Amino acid sequence: MHRRSLLAGLALLCCAGCTLGPDFDRPAAPAAAGYGPTPPPDPAAGTAGEAAQRFVPGAPVPAGWWRAFGSPELDALVAEALRHNAGLEAARATLRQAEALVAAGRGGFYPSLGLAAQAARQRAEQAPAASSPYSLRTARLEVSYAPDLFGGTRREVEGLVAEAHRQGFELAAAALGVSGNLINAVIEEAALQAQLAATREIIAVAEDSLRLSRSRLALGAVPRGEVLLQEAEVMQRRAELPALQKAVEARRTLITVLLGRIPDRPLPPLPTLDALRLPETLPVSLPSALVRQRPDILAAEAALRAANAGIGVASANMLPRLPLTAAYGTAQAPGVDAFTPQGLIWSVAAGLTQPLFQGGRLAGQRAAAIAARDAAAARYRATVLAAFRDVADALRAIGSDAEELRARREAARVAALSLEIARRQQRLGAASLLEVLAAQQADARARIALVQATAARYSDTVALHLALGGGILTGHAPSSLPP
Repeated sequence: MHRRSLLAGLALLCCAGCTLGPDFDRPAAPAAAGYGPTPPPDPAAGTAGEAAQRFVPGAPVPAGWWRAFGSPELDALVAEALRHNAGLEAARATLRQAEALVAAGRGGFYPSLGLAAQAARQRAEQAPAASSPYSLRTARLEVSYAPDLFGGTRREVEGLVAEAHRQGFELAAAALGVSGNLINAVIEEAALQAQLAATREIIAVAEDSLRLSRSRLALGAVPRGEVLLQEAEVMQRRAELPALQKAVEARRTLITVLLGRIPDRPLPPLPTLDALRLPETLPVSLPSALVRQRPDILAAEAALRAANAGIGVASANMLPRLPLTAAYGTAQAPGVDAFTPQGLIWSVAAGLTQPLFQGGRLAGQRAAAIAARDAAAARYRATVLAAFRDVADALRAIGSDAEELRARREAARVAALSLEIARRQQRLGAASLLEVLAAQQADARARIALVQATAARYSDTVALHLALGGGILTGHAPSSLPP
């Protein structure tokens, strides 16, 4: 019997180095060479004074990529948002929580040590020598340890580490989102300010034409109906101002909140649309690099690793456990001195527990863990596909933006020239008021469309950097934790 017990104990100790559950295999990087059937052509250069851009396949996204817009004001805004944004502060606290849980989980690898003391006043039953009440005082040091026979604790810690990494990548994704939202809000605010300025200039031009028309009406040179049309045009343009101002204030409030400020505080200087410049080179990371640098993909990968570790935890719960306990201390009672051999107390114990019947609970938990791993794998693939779509959409948008901006700039030039000619002819009496009104409306539409196209090209340049997901991961992932 002793030999059998010894062999059984040795067998269990040998299993202490085992780890149940499948080992995690990092998903292979996609073999795709690009984000479309053909490489994206370089964005077309604009007209004179318009920057040209070119794609650089395989180039990494630089840290602080927004500095390529050449605006110190924008750089300062992004730096402030990354320091003080409330959502990022919450994400940092969540990461610290996950790292603390890792430290707590690693405590399962070590024995637990405790101190117990007890004082009691009691009377023993059926003991004539102790028929009167007496005091009993004990103090002991207790040690307990449960060997990780089948790697359940190791898998649990592996899952906690993966969860901490996921929180770190979620923090990086949140930082990327905050910076992107802030930059887009700044671009939109600058575009709206440019539209406001253009609308005010259009109103000033229309008012000049209206004064001229009223002068000619007084001379009987034009009918009153045409003057009323001119007045309606001026009123229509003036009616556009409140909506634009409302949109400007909404963007400024959004910027304030992203900066982590109270909205009643004044904003720092914001860059104008003309003060921004387009980056001359645009990085296009390879698909194999994208899955290793985009935070949401890395977060999905960490979630997959945590789910995979859950299978090992569920498997270990179905197998034996060997709890070991020991205690050593002293006891003080009538006739027994705590500091004599008679007062010493100690115990050593070992137990073995093996689940036999749980009504299918443990098997169901393992099946649920496998299903959770499969779901995490599917979410990972979906995240990768969504990332590929984002990059492809951004590349197409930048190409079309360049062509649209070139067309809008030419249209604005032609519309402005047409308006100038119409107004000159109106002064000479060679053009009707209706012709001038048509030229004014065409000029207004062209100028506003040019501002919007310019802003769209900046925004899509931002979208490409966000889709590539690089440049901001450093300093946000939990580098202190091993994989």
